Amino acid sequence: MSRLSVETAKSVINSLLSEQERDREYLQRMMVHSEKMTEHLVKMRDEEESRIDAEAAERKSALRRMFAQLLTVEEERRQRLEQHLADLNGISAQEGAATVTGGDMRKILTARQ
Repeated sequence: MSRLSVETAKSVINSLLSEQERDREYLQRMMVHSEKMTEHLVKMRDEEESRIDAEAAERKSALRRMFAQLLTVEEERRQRLEQHLADLNGISAQEGAATVTGGDMRKILTARQ
């Protein structure tokens, strides 16, 4: 009976050792897979950050161009308004502070163009 118990114990121990070895190999494969996934995810994150940075730079550049155009248009408008005011001041001085009606102003502006 004792011999049977020893044989049974050996069998159980061998079975447990075998299961432990299988579990260890499985866990090692899972660890390798996890490391590969981590590397892949880090690479994907870096690529996405680069893409977002490039897109943001393009949008920033486009906004700068648009605002530069708007500023140019406003500067040109300001210069035209200054010129019109200067012309009106010149007309008023030449006519001795005479009142210019809307119809007269159209004629003057049309003649100057």
